[in-house]
Amino acid sequence: MADSSVHVLVVFGDSLSFCGPEGALEFTDTRTYPFVTSATLSELTGERWETQLECHAGWSIRDLAVQMRRPDYQSLIREADAAVVAVGSIDTFTVGLPGGLGLSHRKRPRLQHLELRWLRDWFQPRYLELHAGLITLTRERIPHTSRRQFRGSWSTVIGNLRDNRTPAFAFLPVKNRSPLFANSNRFHQARCSELLEMLERQGHGCVTAFDATTIVDANAAHISPDGLHWDFTLHQIVGQRLASAIVDRRLGLRAVV
Repeated sequence: MADSSVHVLVVFGDSLSFCGPEGALEFTDTRTYPFVTSATLSELTGERWETQLECHAGWSIRDLAVQMRRPDYQSLIREADAAVVAVGSIDTFTVGLPGGLGLSHRKRPRLQHLELRWLRDWFQPRYLELHAGLITLTRERIPHTSRRQFRGSWSTVIGNLRDNRTPAFAFLPVKNRSPLFANSNRFHQARCSELLEMLERQGHGCVTAFDATTIVDANAAHISPDGLHWDFTLHQIVGQRLASAIVDRRLGLRAVV
């Protein structure tokens, strides 16, 4: 049974939540923004906050929408004092082949069934070498996630958070600065606008936007050489801003009640 004196912050994250300037870290590394956020919340409120991190590299909003059906995820959301949805930046990226083939963390069931996992392991690194060229060849016309999938998946996630009455923030997608993705942001602005519109219409004041896009843009000097991840200064900035937003949000909810 959870300690009622401890507030729980649930963070659904992609690789930004556990990668530093030199690559992947332990999921409990306190220098990353999910743990900076809970530490800052503890300082700001004088109460104890802890982070429950659920994350996967390359997690898209489609992936999270599927996981939201699981009973353990439903329980996490119900018991959380605040939640953060920090996945889906990859949903705004341009890719070289439809469906993000070769880039998803998900294993292809057909390959598993035929015990041809070696084929995937052989194919993926070779595909990544050609990926930026494919994006250019296709004239940046292929989104990682279609508009229909993007809207449908976000609608599922927003609905789950809203129905459980969990105060929640949704990260606005962070821009792509990676040569792997040809530095393309063709779909970024449209997806951000769609997410803001959905949060306004469906969030009912319970699920609101956290403008990670602007924060990261203003601190672009702290983006890692891979163009995707952050150094620890940027983790600190994002975590502190997020904690302040959560405090303001909870105070607002208490005032309404």
